[in-house]
Amino acid sequence: MANSLLPKTWMDRIPVIFVLIELCLEVTFELCIVFPRLFDTFSLAYIIHFAFGVFCLYNFLGNFYLCMATDLTSGSTILPAVLQPEWHYCPVCLLNQPPRSSHCHTCGKCILKRDHHCMFTGKCIGYNNHRYYMMLLVYFFLGSMFANYLNMDYMYEVIHTLNWKAVMAFITPVIGWMMGLTETLSFLTCFQCSTCILSFVLSIVLIYYHGALIAYGQSTREWRKGIRGYNRGWKQNFLEVFGTRWYLVWLSPWISSPLPGDGIHFLKKINLENVKDM
Repeated sequence: MANSLLPKTWMDRIPVIFVLIELCLEVTFELCIVFPRLFDTFSLAYIIHFAFGVFCLYNFLGNFYLCMATDLTSGSTILPAVLQPEWHYCPVCLLNQPPRSSHCHTCGKCILKRDHHCMFTGKCIGYNNHRYYMMLLVYFFLGSMFANYLNMDYMYEVIHTLNWKAVMAFITPVIGWMMGLTETLSFLTCFQCSTCILSFVLSIVLIYYHGALIAYGQSTREWRKGIRGYNRGWKQNFLEVFGTRWYLVWLSPWISSPLPGDGIHFLKKINLENVKDM
C-alpha cells in the first residue's frame, strides 16, 4: 500500500511533502503559539475551537489519504475486446478506454472519467475519487478560514493596532522582513499567517472552478475540448460525484456513498431536437 500511495515522480513527491510539512507546522503554530495567547487552557472557548480544528484536520487528512489510495482504474471489470462507439484504444495499456477515460502518463494508467492530475496529491482525479478531492478542497477552505480567523485575533493581540506596517508584514512577510518591519520570530509568525491567507484564496478559486464543472457535468479535460454531452442537470451531475448519500459525506470521508454508475457507462443528455420517432 505504501508503494501505491507514494507518487512516482519527484515532481509530484515534492508538493505532497510540502503540503504535509506545512500542515504540521500550521497545527503546531496554532496549538503552541496562538491558542495559549487567545484562550485559557481547557476553557470552554478553548475546547470548542480545538474540537472544530480537529474535525477539519480529520476530514482533510482522511480525504487526502483516500484521494491518493483509491483505485481509479476499471479494476477487475473485463473491458470489451472489440472497440465500441465512443470508446478509444490505449496503445500504452493495450486496452479499450471507456468514454470519458484517458491515459495518465505520470500515473501510468488509464483513469476512469479522468479529470486532471493533481500535483498536491500526486495522483489523478477521476470517477472513484472525485468526491474525496472536492471534500478535500472544502476542508482546505474551512481549515484555512479558521486559521485566518485565529491568526487575525492573535496578531491584533500582539501588536494592538492595525497600521500599514503591520498589514504589510502580515500579508507580505518577506517584504516586511527585508524592510526591517519584523524581526526573525515575527517574520516566521507572519509567514505562517500569509500562507493561510494564500491557502484560503486558492481554496476558493479551486472550489469555484471545479464546482462549476460538476454543475455542468464536465471534467476539466472535457471543458478544454468543449465536450458538453454529459450534462444531465446539476442535481444528477452532483450525485454522480458525491453519491447517493451526499448529505453525509461532509461528516467523514469513511462514510460510504455509492455512486449511481460504474465509471464505464454514461448516459448522455437527451437532445429533444434529435428525437424524431415519438
